[in-house]
Amino acid sequence: MRIGLIVAISISFLFSSSSFAATCQLCAFEIPDFAKEMGSSDICSDLFGAACKDVKGREKLKGQLDAMTDEGKNAVDQARDAAAQKLGFKNADEGALETLKKAGFNVRTDKPIDFVKDLYQESDPAEMNRIFSEAKDCSEDVVNLGKDNFEMTTTDTLQLQSYYQKADAVLQKQREVYKKFLAKDVEFFFNESVVGVCSQLVEGGKQRFPKEQNSKAYEVCNNLKKIESEAIQLYRKEGTPEYDQLAKAFVDRYHVQKLQVAKKEDMPANQKLVADIEFTKGFLGFLCNKLNGALKNSSQKLVQNYYEKLAKSKPVVESLIDNTYSPERHQLLKAMATSAKSHLKSIVSENFKDQSLAKKITNSYDNVEFLWMSKPAAHMYKKEGGLDVLDEYKVPVNSETTAFFNQDLDYFSEMNAVYKTSDSVGLQKNPNRVALNPAMIRMSDFNPFTVYFVLSHEMGHHMSPGIASVNGMDTRKELSGLFKCLSGRDSVRLTPKQWSEATADYFAAEVLAKELAMMPQEKRKSALKASMEFLCLANQDADGQLHQLFCREAHPANPFRASGIVGANPRLRKTIGCDGESPNYKGCAINPDNKFTGAADPKQPKTEKPAVEDEGAVH
Repeated sequence: MRIGLIVAISISFLFSSSSFAATCQLCAFEIPDFAKEMGSSDICSDLFGAACKDVKGREKLKGQLDAMTDEGKNAVDQARDAAAQKLGFKNADEGALETLKKAGFNVRTDKPIDFVKDLYQESDPAEMNRIFSEAKDCSEDVVNLGKDNFEMTTTDTLQLQSYYQKADAVLQKQREVYKKFLAKDVEFFFNESVVGVCSQLVEGGKQRFPKEQNSKAYEVCNNLKKIESEAIQLYRKEGTPEYDQLAKAFVDRYHVQKLQVAKKEDMPANQKLVADIEFTKGFLGFLCNKLNGALKNSSQKLVQNYYEKLAKSKPVVESLIDNTYSPERHQLLKAMATSAKSHLKSIVSENFKDQSLAKKITNSYDNVEFLWMSKPAAHMYKKEGGLDVLDEYKVPVNSETTAFFNQDLDYFSEMNAVYKTSDSVGLQKNPNRVALNPAMIRMSDFNPFTVYFVLSHEMGHHMSPGIASVNGMDTRKELSGLFKCLSGRDSVRLTPKQWSEATADYFAAEVLAKELAMMPQEKRKSALKASMEFLCLANQDADGQLHQLFCREAHPANPFRASGIVGANPRLRKTIGCDGESPNYKGCAINPDNKFTGAADPKQPKTEKPAVEDEGAVH
């Protein structure tokens, strides 16, 4: 679960009075094969084991989460490639490579082009040396100096002077290389080579860093505010024709060498030379590491900007929306969301003792919307570097298309869903809303049962204590008995910070009880197992058994959620034909006195087709 209370509150599925008519949304769908198979446990004693484990106790859906995530990543890669081709490149990675070359990076061509993806990862200097010849050259200079058969204990002054001059010449050469790359990123230069040095000077003081040996550093650090102001003005010129020349001049003017430590005045001349040599060699090694850092920082910035442009480009936006947001899926999922809301209204009316609060909640559900992404209008794009890209000032603030402003486009591969509270941005007012990530939407093609559970969970968040309070409703008293029960040792030992997710799971279980009651009895257990697929997949991210047993994050451990909250739900157990309470977890309910038979409402006709609204065009 993620909760952000800045302008709105978002609740993620992961990691996030009156009669309410409903028709069976799941009756027409086939049960997925995995849910028909035997599990390692009986469904009435351990829903998690029955749904998620095979007969030998192994993960039944092992690897499926990665496959579903990869499907989203492949769609992203294909969309990026299409956008890069608009710019004249073979694919997106080739465009990143050419971007680096155009900026002056001497990139090796004997390494596969996919290496540009590695720039997003932490890599050691050796890896960067293999990629950039300048950094490699610096490291080779250090190695060559080390190969010199030179004894630091020699008393030959001429030999010492000769070696020092050689080392100093290498250092000066590499200083110029380093400065060239620092000029590519003035922000990095100012923080590392100006502020960083000045911080050392303050901490070390004049005794450790004598002014006569560090005159440039003292001059720069005494004018730090002025230099900072100049750096800001320079930053404002980034992108202009004169910027490169101004940046180089800025670095030349204020670049400070590594601070020199005071030497003993009574040190013999040869020992001073040895100290100078050691300082020079040490600084050269330091410079090579800094050079790698500057190279990496500059290259990452270039590649990041390039991929950010691709991510918000029209070919990527329209390709990814076409990939997922079809009218047929919209029609189905909108009907599921409407069905879940209808069941939740009925559950609240039947079980809340405070009928005034129950009416307020049921009325407020009319204002909870199901979000669906549609293609941005033409006026929401602007021209940028040969592509039409989304204009962040024209895209609606409540639009899910803001996902395109993330260079990695993670939204299109992550398996997740979210509830968002109403918020206001300027004159724009956004309602309470529920959204499914694309991977979850695609999951509805082969397992609508688990998607229905997720939608019900997110809709159930509307009554979670913290969320309900934002919406002007206090559900704590009505839910106090449920929380007390779930917190017990004979249940899942719920912690207070898990109340929100437990509330959503509980109401999703209640919705399933109503929905499955409209199905033929012989299909109910398999349908319930199918509805747990997402919890089975999410459990593959758990870090071993200890995490599962002692999880105290916002979400209870998935075995607790499946078997302890959903599988132990009294009304759901009656619906699927389980006798009595779960042998492992106490059954908890907000109103245990409300007797529930588990039978279908005789007034509700069974249907073999999901009832869906005719939405027409996608809005």
